[in-house]
Amino acid sequence: MWLFAVDHFIPRKYAPELEEDYANLVYSCYECNRKKASKWPSKDKNRQFLDGIGFVDPVSEEYDVHMERDPQGNIIGKTVAGRYMVQVGFEFDKRPMREIYKAMQLIDKKQQLRKKCKMCQLMNCMNT
Repeated sequence: MWLFAVDHFIPRKYAPELEEDYANLVYSCYECNRKKASKWPSKDKNRQFLDGIGFVDPVSEEYDVHMERDPQGNIIGKTVAGRYMVQVGFEFDKRPMREIYKAMQLIDKKQQLRKKCKMCQLMNCMNT
């Protein structure tokens, strides 16, 4: 079972006035929210990065520029900011991300197979 939380993109510690600002709220898995906590490298709400490290807003179009999955399902950083998020921000490299990814793929394949089986059963019923 997955647990989700609402993360404050810019942590409340650095921007308490944005605590209820919808534009600063991000849907997050519980573990990512816990790992990120109040990390904000610049310690300045107006500065997203410090020497290239920081967090990229997951709803921005540039998010995928910084991280990707490799063929085995690992999340890897493609930029300085991406590597920071993988190794420090969310610690993806220390979590079973590959295993979770593969389990999600199996669940998806199982659902697809069930749909096909239902179609086959329906077709058999129509032929009898």
